[in-house]
Amino acid sequence: MAISQSIRHTFITLIFSYFALFPAIAQSRKEERAFQEAVRYYEAGIRQSDSLQKQRYTSYAIGLYTKYLRSHAGSKNESAARFHLGYARQTLGQIEEAKNTYRFLVERHRRGPYVGQASRQMAYLAIGEANWEEAAKYFQLASQNLSEENLRYSAMTKQAECLFKLNRQAEATVALRRIIDTKQHPHKDWASFMLAFQYFEKDDFETTIRLLKTLVTSEQRSQYHSQAVFYTSLASVELALEDANDSHLKMILGMSSNAPSLTPDQRRNLAINKARAQTSLMGLYSKKKDWDTVIILYEKGDFGATGKLEARRCERAGLAYLVKQDYRSARACFRRVDRALPKSPEAFEASFKCLKCDYCLKNPDFGERVDIFFELYAQEYPNHKYLHSARFLQAETLYDRKDLENAALIFSNIDRSSLDANMQCELLFKYGWCLSESGQFDGANRAFSGFLAEFPEDPRTAEVYNKRAEAHLSLGDYTSALKDFEKALTLNPVPTQTTFALQGSARVLRQEKKYETMIARYLRILSEFQDLPVDTIANSNYWVGWGYYKLGKYSEAPPYLRKARELVPEFYNQPVGDLLILSSFNSRNKMALHTALQEVYARTPAKKAPHNILSWLGVQMFHDGQIEESVDYLERATNLENPKGTELGVWRILSKAQNRSGRFTAAQKTSLLLLDQTQEPRWQADAYLDLAESRLGLRLYPETLEAVTKGLAIDAPGPHVAGLHIVGGEVALLQGRWLGALEEFRVAIPTVPDDPLLQPRALHGVYLAAKNYGNKTLATKYRAKLTSSFPNWKPALTIDSE
Repeated sequence: MAISQSIRHTFITLIFSYFALFPAIAQSRKEERAFQEAVRYYEAGIRQSDSLQKQRYTSYAIGLYTKYLRSHAGSKNESAARFHLGYARQTLGQIEEAKNTYRFLVERHRRGPYVGQASRQMAYLAIGEANWEEAAKYFQLASQNLSEENLRYSAMTKQAECLFKLNRQAEATVALRRIIDTKQHPHKDWASFMLAFQYFEKDDFETTIRLLKTLVTSEQRSQYHSQAVFYTSLASVELALEDANDSHLKMILGMSSNAPSLTPDQRRNLAINKARAQTSLMGLYSKKKDWDTVIILYEKGDFGATGKLEARRCERAGLAYLVKQDYRSARACFRRVDRALPKSPEAFEASFKCLKCDYCLKNPDFGERVDIFFELYAQEYPNHKYLHSARFLQAETLYDRKDLENAALIFSNIDRSSLDANMQCELLFKYGWCLSESGQFDGANRAFSGFLAEFPEDPRTAEVYNKRAEAHLSLGDYTSALKDFEKALTLNPVPTQTTFALQGSARVLRQEKKYETMIARYLRILSEFQDLPVDTIANSNYWVGWGYYKLGKYSEAPPYLRKARELVPEFYNQPVGDLLILSSFNSRNKMALHTALQEVYARTPAKKAPHNILSWLGVQMFHDGQIEESVDYLERATNLENPKGTELGVWRILSKAQNRSGRFTAAQKTSLLLLDQTQEPRWQADAYLDLAESRLGLRLYPETLEAVTKGLAIDAPGPHVAGLHIVGGEVALLQGRWLGALEEFRVAIPTVPDDPLLQPRALHGVYLAAKNYGNKTLATKYRAKLTSSFPNWKPALTIDSE
């Protein structure tokens, strides 16, 4: 049978292919025999319990694997051979060589079960060196490449544990979720608990409860059930849920470490769990504002709490003490927060709260403590509200200490937008007050205007209107000041502010000379407010009296003026005295003026009143027969060193008053002063009469007669001529010259028939002269005439023979 051409060609091709592949097949069998030989020695070494035999077989296996890999790189058994080589080296303690072998295997093959095995070994070696980052990396590779489920699950768990060691919470959370999502994973409950714990640590309590729910409610309780119940209780209490199981936390808080029901693990964790229970319960009662219970819980002790837990525990206790105004205890708690989490946001907040406590305690070093706070935190938190709030408290401290200029400086550098509404309100109020009291009235007006615009409902609004009005006054803006005072009055403020507004507006009205309206304001103060300061009452009375004076209602002013002086004499003595004098003088009320002056002199004997007023009153007193008072006022009104400063008429009245009051020496000086002045002849003659009267009183008879002679020598008719004759006659009587006396008196009598001063003196003189001369008829006649014409007249002159 003939073979076709195509079949023959195919047959020939097969023959040639067989002979071409035969060497490769032979080589594969050789390679497999070499690998299996190495495996036999490797496994024999693994099985050996004797260390020398183990070392012998393992070392031989290392040689065989090394030779195999040198000759058969890229073979199907390469990854197994390299893992066995690495493990054999690890068994002999050749750690670096083993790690290099594992690392080469992982990097060359990237995936596969032996990559998983090598990664697992690398991870455990890294754990031995506490190299958690490398361990986490290789456990992840192991979990992705190991073929055995248990080993793969274990690698997943170990990776999560290493990430926790590295504090890489986000990656740990991903690893935990991988475990939870892996069916049949033996550590699923652990992962669920640890994931919930991560959310608990981040204060995500809702997620914590949700993740723990399965562990809590599952009929088959896992080893994490009790912890799941505990953290669910903690989270529920932190959220203040209605079904929060605080009884469970209280039970843990009261549990003893010697309780027989506790497992060793529970006993080890009891202290920290007590701290967690305590802190959560403190949070629950803080939300209920049961501050006493918060403090009781805190004072049970710290149970060894540290870090964030201790910071939270102390922060809650500090808040409770702060509300109870136990500032020292609150400060101690906030300091513990700072120590538990130094240089943290929590420490920053706690340090600020320490400052608040120092402020409330009025710590004398408060300003320095604020400066230290800035040194510690200003760079890290440059624009934080706590910095501006701290400066605000520092400024408030200076404000309370009346250091207003420095307080204003600090207030001006505070970013008001960083403060809460209450602080902003206080800043505007106190900043304006500081500026006003420091004389910076423009700035004060801006601050007060901001306060009124932003906080119109504040109870101090009327006070601010009053204070702004005062600033307007200082700037001379009376119109704006009056508007503010009027606005304050419309708010019906407390009595002190009402009276301030009434006084302030009255002051503006006084400047505008609206005296009647001004008086009405002050009278309202006096009538509507009974419990006012004495100074306010005195001030109101004074300005009412002043207003009446300016209106010319002189009779209405004195009662108010005297009341002001009575209430605050040290302040109102002088102005009230002046106004009383002026009011009395302007109304030409002699007795009122006299009373006013006597009141002034009683308080201020050296008081100098206007000369014209004194002169007027002295003259009036003289004419009304009040000679002593006349002399007193006229002597105060005149100055012997400056005679031209007083009218001559006043000097004349003074000399006569001095004579009548028996002040003859002073009268003589006044008369001589008058005689030195240029004046009409009749006044010159009258001055000689006054001089003669004074010398008669001084018993200088020759000098008296000299003055009489000079006066009579002046040709000037008038009553002074009679006076001169009378004085001459009285000198004659005193000298016993009866006929001479008769002659002088009889000359005088007809010239002053109605003069109430001179006529009785002349009649009495005739009576004495006639009697002593022996002419009883004449004496009786003139005595009868004296008695009938001047029945109440009393003689000033007596002689021994009378």
